[in-house]
Amino acid sequence: MNDPDRLRKLYIDMPAWDESIKVDDFLVTIGKKQSNSVYHVAEIRYKTKQKDKRRKRFYMMVYKSDLITALRRDKEQNLITMQWYSRDKKKK
Repeated sequence: MNDPDRLRKLYIDMPAWDESIKVDDFLVTIGKKQSNSVYHVAEIRYKTKQKDKRRKRFYMMVYKSDLITALRRDKEQNLITMQWYSRDKKKK
């Protein structure tokens, strides 16, 4: 059930002026409790909203990875940190 070779779908919203995510980059997610989720980007596509040209949404297919592999990456591979959206829709 938790197969590391299984492709997973993720998307990220980023400002249009930031450096784009490329295939073979690593994503590290930062949560409130821990930062142990690491993903290796396999496929990517993005689109910009017509009304809001300041933001790009990247749709990705990723593999689950680990932090040791991400830290031993090549020079041309980027390490991108991100934070999950809150699932709590009611803000206090």
